[in-house]
Amino acid sequence: MSKSVNFSRLYRSNTGLLFISLFLGWIHYYFFHGGYLGFDEIEYARLAVLVNKGEFFYDSLYAYRYLGFLPLAFLNMILGYGDLPNWLFPMLTLLGVIFVVLKILESYAWELRLISVLYLLFNPTHLLYLEKPMPDMVTELGFLLCFYSYYREKLQFEERQTNTNILFFFLGSVLIFLSKETFLIIYPFFLFWFMYDL
Repeated sequence: MSKSVNFSRLYRSNTGLLFISLFLGWIHYYFFHGGYLGFDEIEYARLAVLVNKGEFFYDSLYAYRYLGFLPLAFLNMILGYGDLPNWLFPMLTLLGVIFVVLKILESYAWELRLISVLYLLFNPTHLLYLEKPMPDMVTELGFLLCFYSYYREKLQFEERQTNTNILFFFLGSVLIFLSKETFLIIYPFFLFWFMYDL
């Protein structure tokens, strides 16, 4: 006997919400792509091309923001040069943000999680960065992972897993550090933890 897929349960799960997000993000990319605004995203695309050609050198400030162009260079090797790789990496990063938010909201009703997903997906800032190869979405994911580690450690007492939470915080910090210099913004977060733990 073969088991059939229960689509009602699937689309109400976090996986279903991620597929809905991916589909709506693709619709936005395919029908409403607004083009490129200026220097930053073109510079990241140029750095990705230089990496693929083996001619990369540190000639600008953006060359130190590795997560702004290395994933794009990898996707360019697989998919070629064009708008699809420029959309795919920010979309995968946004799916990571949505996944972490869904993990935080796991105990809430499906309708609230759906509204959260739609808000995140159709936030004007996310729509702007969804079309451009920029490290800002990675920075957001890093900050969210740092918050998620704090949330799991301090607010989910019955499920405390300190080693896993340290790993989430470390991963988030590395993502922030490798994507932008805004890592310095996280210092108040450390200070808050330090004062809270005293």
